[in-house]
Amino acid sequence: MAVAESASACRRVEPALHEDAVSLLSQAARAGVPYAMYLYGTGEHYRYRDIGFAATPEFDQWRRSAPGMMLAARDAGIPEAAAFLARAYSQDVGLAYALFPDDQVQANAHWQLQSLLGSGATSGHFPFMFDRLDAAQERESIERARRWHKEAFASGVFHNLSSSDMPYFPGTHGSMASSDCQGPAPRTSVGTLRQAGD
Repeated sequence: MAVAESASACRRVEPALHEDAVSLLSQAARAGVPYAMYLYGTGEHYRYRDIGFAATPEFDQWRRSAPGMMLAARDAGIPEAAAFLARAYSQDVGLAYALFPDDQVQANAHWQLQSLLGSGATSGHFPFMFDRLDAAQERESIERARRWHKEAFASGVFHNLSSSDMPYFPGTHGSMASSDCQGPAPRTSVGTLRQAGD
């Protein structure tokens, strides 16, 4: 299908279906579906919503539960959560990131986890950090990353995991190319798991 035809098909989707998608995502996240918890935690489903969305009970519920959902997604083995949390603990650029306190140890621990998930090894300091960690903080952050890597990800390494990998959610208009309006196929995660050392 040509891009123009695909974009036209996307525009024909009933707005009510987008609202149903938000409700279904919320239900799946609350039911403990790992990737749904990740998507819900990003808040991407609030992008480009009508003015006043932040004054709704649904938004207030999201604001209270999103941080816990994202941490639960990490603990359930969703690798994209590591990249999200590294940024969330170090910057407030974005709706969901602002829900997390600035915490350089947590930011570096999630950066190191992301590195372990991508290559099987820890790396240098997280590039978005403003302050250098002292030696004890550095050790603590690496120990956390290694523990999460072992407990939540079985020490696995994921191919094709990108630190800029952002989810697509119906109705966000612009999170992905118009030629991909149907969104990705259901999946557990963007990355393809392989055991470390393979």
